[in-house]
Amino acid sequence: MPNVIIVSNRLPISVKKVEGKLEFYPSVGGLATGLSSYVTQKKNKWIGWPGIPDDDLTEKDKRVIVKELAKSNCYPVFMSQKQIDDFYNGYSNSVLWPLLHNLPYELENYKRYWKSYREINALFTDVIVAIGEQNSTVWVHDYQLMLVPALLRAERPESTIGFFLHIPFPAQKLFIKLPDAPSIIAGLLGADLVGFHTTSYSANFLENITLLPEAVVSAKDIIIGSRVVRIAEFPMGIDYKKFQLAGSSLSAQRAVRALRKKYGKKKIILAVDRLDPSKGIIERLKAYQELLKTSPRLHGKVILVMLTVPSRIEVAAYKRLKDKIDKLVSDINESYGTKTWEPIDYMYTSLPFDQLTALYRVADIAFITPIRDGMNLVAKEYIASKPKASGVLILSQTAGAANQRPTRKPF
Repeated sequence: MPNVIIVSNRLPISVKKVEGKLEFYPSVGGLATGLSSYVTQKKNKWIGWPGIPDDDLTEKDKRVIVKELAKSNCYPVFMSQKQIDDFYNGYSNSVLWPLLHNLPYELENYKRYWKSYREINALFTDVIVAIGEQNSTVWVHDYQLMLVPALLRAERPESTIGFFLHIPFPAQKLFIKLPDAPSIIAGLLGADLVGFHTTSYSANFLENITLLPEAVVSAKDIIIGSRVVRIAEFPMGIDYKKFQLAGSSLSAQRAVRALRKKYGKKKIILAVDRLDPSKGIIERLKAYQELLKTSPRLHGKVILVMLTVPSRIEVAAYKRLKDKIDKLVSDINESYGTKTWEPIDYMYTSLPFDQLTALYRVADIAFITPIRDGMNLVAKEYIASKPKASGVLILSQTAGAANQRPTRKPF
């Protein structure tokens, strides 16, 4: 069997430098955790950025990082702070991310950002070629690397190349506004298989194929020259048993008891999100504010427990979002709170697994209302964490998970 090379912006292991010493720790994120089992097989490899600018590293540091990551079958792509600013914070997260989520995006520094995006995609391709084999199966992930399939196809025409997009893909009327939309489509069509979470994302992508006159759509296949590119849906899931059994550990049971003591008999509304404009955090807070305004009888009887995981704090739009959230949370607590009741328990942090699943287990309602979301695994984690307990899931129709229906075994 040929080896599998996973390629993503981030590795499942990150590096930081503390007081001159390198430290290695697990990366946070659905992609890293969802695919980490693949590199437990020694023949497989993972290529990605280790999470630290190379401006902060000496040549010796880089050698140490390469050697240490190789123990976990990981191979780093080093980037300078300027490349991170223009490729990651710039094109990837100020242009592509909002566009693919049907949100306003930045074009002020577009040419510089686009140049860096092309350079970094080429850099990733060079690393794939350097460590891969002619018959390697290469699995490229997400919006940061949409040019890699075509670049790799030019270098390794015999390789089997797959691409999976972890976020939505927009309709043509939106995507066509991107100046280099045809280049993105051409980049993706270097793959043999392009995967999405849902049929609606696949349909949007197929609609955009008309941007390339040389490509022909046949059902869910795209014919381009002598090649056929298959388009398919692969809804991402979770380790169900891991969440189902999470409450059995002593630490998890202690965490549940502590939360029940903390919140008493109040009905708990839980919101768990990464800090992001697409998650609808401001809109959700305003909805809760309206509930408190119109239903005084609920005062002191409900609490919104809001866990917001820090993300992309270097991007200006994310900094502005955090400031808005902080202010709105403060306004709501000041307007409606009392000496014995605070309407919102706001946590801007990430939590260990036991504490997160304890929150899932005690929550009466999971309030998950993204403006648009590729899948949203929190909805699945909440349900899996309550195998014997009741709860209510409020899920936005624009989350990919809303397109899936639970299946039940017949009695």
